[in-house]
Amino acid sequence: MREALKTLIEYNTAEFGNVRDGNGKEHEARIEDLQDMNLEVLYAMCDLLGMDDLFME
Repeated sequence: MREALKTLIEYNTAEFGNVRDGNGKEHEARIEDLQDMNLEVLYAMCDLLGMDDLFME
């Protein structure tokens, strides 16, 4: 849980320039990229807490 929270803090305080998409293509970071990264960590935290029903609806 601590690592998940640490990751969220790092994502949300980092300065983004370019990121790579799933195909390895580089593009300027967008708000959607940050949202995707946040969601992955939030889903993992829900799983750890036994609250996967929050996103399985």
